[in-house]
Amino acid sequence: MLTKRLEVLSDPKDFMILKEKTMKEKITDSSMKQKERAFKRLFSLDMETDFKEWKEEKKIITKARVKAVVK
Repeated sequence: MLTKRLEVLSDPKDFMILKEKTMKEKITDSSMKQKERAFKRLFSLDMETDFKEWKEEKKIITKARVKAVVK
């Protein structure tokens, strides 16, 4: 059973670049295989992310996005 959630925010321009690249490569793996590969990449030892501070970082990101919308 899945019990953890991961949220990734992206700049719309970067998202479109990634989406276009994915469409060009015509990824045909099953959904589960894609999820497994993404999970392995995300939690590989090469990642330099400190998840301990994620709650604080999420607050900063959220405040910045709210300020951008209010402007």
